[in-house]
Amino acid sequence: MVERPPAVPSDVGADADAPTAEAATRATVGACQSCGALWTGEGRCRRCGGSVVSLRPAHRGSSASIDATRLAPLTASQLLKSGQAAGFWIRFFASFIDWIALSAASTALSLLLGSGAGAVFAVLGVTLLYLILAGAGGQSLGKAVLGIKIVTFDTGEPPGLGRALIRHVVSIFSAIVLFLGYFSMLGDYDKRTWHDKAAGVRVVYI
Repeated sequence: MVERPPAVPSDVGADADAPTAEAATRATVGACQSCGALWTGEGRCRRCGGSVVSLRPAHRGSSASIDATRLAPLTASQLLKSGQAAGFWIRFFASFIDWIALSAASTALSLLLGSGAGAVFAVLGVTLLYLILAGAGGQSLGKAVLGIKIVTFDTGEPPGLGRALIRHVVSIFSAIVLFLGYFSMLGDYDKRTWHDKAAGVRVVYI
């Protein structure tokens, strides 16, 4: 009588670390509602900072939560630039627009409030408004006009008031030292200035 060899379990030889079909099914793939980029999981898009929502059901039997009608179509130029680090000249012109706007607003408030203490309060008020805009949405007037924004380096979210304040203060030092803090971005892979690195942010195309 010939004995049969013992049955070999079906999982013998399989990679123990390889994901099972069950695990693969439960993996969540998300799509950015702003630029359409695909990411694993949900949260904020690391390209543009937009909201990433589930594209594939996290569990069997559940329905996908993506709202395809909210995916904004991108032009060819936007597809090439979206999420890329903004270069020196576009940031220069954005800062120039900001300087004109802030100077005009400070001058107007100074005339309304009078000289001396009124001028100081005008400058502080305009600076605070700039920090709030940059912190909450990642954009000053100049950046909004030219289509770039400030995002956190690790998550792609707006920097918040604290990071915006750090960036603004260090930017003064970047300018004092012969503008070396600004020119340093020319040799940096992510085109980050000293004040960008100090605040943990980067400036990208929308």
